[in-house]
Amino acid sequence: MKDAKNKRLKNIIKIRDDVYEIQISNGYRDDGKRDRITETVYGTEEDAINRRDEIKKDLKEKKEKGINTSNDGYTFLEVTKLFLVDKKYGKRIGTTKRGYKNYLNNYILPEIGMKKIRNITNEDLEKIYDKMSKIVSKRTNDTLSGTTIKHAHAIIKTIFNYAIHKKWTFYNPAEFVENTPKSDTKERDYYDHDEIQVALDLLEKMPMHKNGVSDKMLQSQNIRFQTAITILFNSGLRKEELFGLKWKDIKWNTHVFEIRRAVVSIDSNEFDEEDVIEFITPQLVCKELKNDSSRRNITMPTVCFDYLTEYRKDQINLGLLAKDDDYIFQNVRRNLVGVWNPNYLTKEWGEFIERFSLKKITVHDIRHSHATDLLSMGVPIQDVSRRLGHSDVATTLKIYTHSNMEQDKLIAQKLEERYGNHFISSKLSFKVIASIIADEFYADENEIINAINFITGEVVNEENKASLFLSCKNYFLEQYSYLESITLFLNKEIQDDKKKSFIDLINNISKNLSNIRPMNSF
Repeated sequence: MKDAKNKRLKNIIKIRDDVYEIQISNGYRDDGKRDRITETVYGTEEDAINRRDEIKKDLKEKKEKGINTSNDGYTFLEVTKLFLVDKKYGKRIGTTKRGYKNYLNNYILPEIGMKKIRNITNEDLEKIYDKMSKIVSKRTNDTLSGTTIKHAHAIIKTIFNYAIHKKWTFYNPAEFVENTPKSDTKERDYYDHDEIQVALDLLEKMPMHKNGVSDKMLQSQNIRFQTAITILFNSGLRKEELFGLKWKDIKWNTHVFEIRRAVVSIDSNEFDEEDVIEFITPQLVCKELKNDSSRRNITMPTVCFDYLTEYRKDQINLGLLAKDDDYIFQNVRRNLVGVWNPNYLTKEWGEFIERFSLKKITVHDIRHSHATDLLSMGVPIQDVSRRLGHSDVATTLKIYTHSNMEQDKLIAQKLEERYGNHFISSKLSFKVIASIIADEFYADENEIINAINFITGEVVNEENKASLFLSCKNYFLEQYSYLESITLFLNKEIQDDKKKSFIDLINNISKNLSNIRPMNSF
């Protein structure tokens, strides 16, 4: 009887009345530690027995499916640590790791880090996202964006997929989250063509004197800043690509920049040695580019080479060598030797736009401004994509939706130029226009009245006929300046038959009339 009772209550310990603890040995984890499944049951002895049997049945089913059940004992934190260092599963360079750690440490690990991965549910994740949606960002003074929450969701999903890959679990709760976080649809900030021109013009108006900085030193800082910003607006380079440029990458004869590396401001400990081209300082790392498409050659306008020439002269005057294998952007202060930290360009750009009251955009938004400007010029999107170093055109299309609409306007304009506007030409003719601006009847009166009705949007009658006629005349001459010359010619003392011949000729060949629109269309 005693043996039967022991077998019946195997793996069950009575804590007190109506409280039992289940303890099941589950082998050893990958880290060599013994894995033990423990669970407290509040209820009767029979409840504890039923729960133990459920756990054992679940373990048996997992093993039959090939799941390594002993590693179910890992917490989410333990799985995360193994994921970040597992190079066979997927390579994550320093900047990516930094981004992961930021999300994990700030939002994810405090909530589920110590939970066993087998115990985390989609409801747990939904609580994280709900909590994140109420957090106010110190940087924006607004609640976290949908894009930020979506990134957190993607990281959690990736880590659970890693656990599935390692056969530590077969369930990814991120797949079952209701109302998956969505990215914000807010378009990126950028400068349009006119705003770019204003910014470039203002580069020449940098202050020549500054308290605490010698005039010579300030001049060196100015030419460095002017060179960097001019290149960014004319290239669309990422900031890290700009700082990765060496003098040997500048091909003066062909006006080409060779983009071969990137310099980032990050703790060098975040990188594995094989990911790094050069450890410049403990805070600056030169790394490989993001992908093969980022490794590219781009042709640059002459102004960039003019700035680079002056900047190189200034560097040599400061005692810097500026040799082919040197990074282009260097510190100019005597107490700071070596490569200029990219963070300082961000700081100087912020000071620049504040000094001249420009629209606030980031240094990275200069890249978007360049792409938008190219697309507005009618440059094919595949060429813009290549210049930006995007891996495919789809990336460019996704980012620059606003520019695509500008392209659509150009397409519509070209179609109208090619095929004309038969709707407008059916409403207006040059004879009608000439009749109105010259107060002469070169066209049928009904045609003139119909035209006035179309342009003004009002029904012409005997009472308003004169005033609408005059309004229409003034509108034509104000909005379409080329008609003024026609008016002067028609008002001259020229024989009527010659005027009529002229009108007939222009009526047949004019292409500008299709551009005239009703008053309410402006």
